Amino acid sequence: MIYSEFIQQINQLKTSNPLWFELQADPPGTKADIASVEKQLDVSLPEEYQQFVKLFGGGYFAFTVVYSVAAHSEWNIIRQNQILNLWRTQGFIAFSDNHAGDYYGYMIETDC
Repeated sequence: MIYSEFIQQINQLKTSNPLWFELQADPPGTKADIASVEKQLDVSLPEEYQQFVKLFGGGYFAFTVVYSVAAHSEWNIIRQNQILNLWRTQGFIAFSDNHAGDYYGYMIETDC
């Protein structure tokens, strides 16, 4: 699915099920927020995640939580990944969890 199709689906869901999107969320992320996260985690965040947090922020999103680039958020992506420690041990940056012990995220690619 391309990003524009994703946005179209979200807009349709917001129209048909507005309550799904009325839970607490962080404000949209800024370029400075994203740069700070990348510096602290020593990674480049994928463009798809950056686009998402710039538009939607983080926190509750329909039936899940998306980790936020907001520094003082309870869902801060840095804090969540420090707790999990998967980016150091597995080369994996988590951006959400399924509340059953698994995480959604990205593998870190390194230059050889």
